[in-house]
Amino acid sequence: MTEFTGIDVSEWQGEIDFRAVKDEGIDIVYIRAGAGPAHRDPYLERNYSGASAAGLKIGFYHYLTARTPLQAAAQASFFAGLISDKAYQCRTAMDFEDLSGLSVKEIAAISAKFLDTLKGLGHSELAIYSDAFNAKENFGGSLTRYPLWLAQYGVKTPSADINWKSWAGWQYTDTGRVSGIKGNVDKNLFRQSIFTGSAGNIKDNGAEGDFVYYTIKKGDTLTRIAKKYRTTVSALVKANSIKNPDIIYAGQKLKIPVN
Repeated sequence: MTEFTGIDVSEWQGEIDFRAVKDEGIDIVYIRAGAGPAHRDPYLERNYSGASAAGLKIGFYHYLTARTPLQAAAQASFFAGLISDKAYQCRTAMDFEDLSGLSVKEIAAISAKFLDTLKGLGHSELAIYSDAFNAKENFGGSLTRYPLWLAQYGVKTPSADINWKSWAGWQYTDTGRVSGIKGNVDKNLFRQSIFTGSAGNIKDNGAEGDFVYYTIKKGDTLTRIAKKYRTTVSALVKANSIKNPDIIYAGQKLKIPVN
């Protein structure tokens, strides 16, 4: 089974040389966009720009702190706003770690509301980040339809004693060292299922290439989007089977070919 090397980063890593990260063989970087109801990671834009320029595949995650479904919906909306103008190739992830004081039923309701709200805002390809204990004891049921990004350190292989049949990502250390980053960084292995659609190994009319995904915002045009991603309107029309290039809708997800 093909596996991809990855890291996940936030403000705690400070300034990162993503070209050095890429040169070390890292394939994927998960970037924290925000945390809680209103904390925007101060390195979000810098990390996104640097990872994009280096040609790394990108995913985003949010550190969820909600204690009610209503709070979960608000945090999902905040998160979606942070990444609405950004291209990514990996599933959008919910990082719900602080479960203190919550019952399994409450955890399920909060998680479902967060994920359902994201889907309603155009982010339909999602994943759940969890440690092995909570992946067995606190997350289960319908939540297992989302791919699991599992955190478990100090083992040769991840535990099979969880409520998922398999994992899409394995965070195997929080004390990793990678060129271009001062200090420790989380290191991961990812499988193909972490990607949105079939990103990472897509063939278009026999030519190998990658796609990124963009959620259309109000006021967008194909011309503007094509210019932003250095492609053409005709390439967007072809990749998305668009019948009328003058008619696109806010919330619609575009597949954008990247050379």
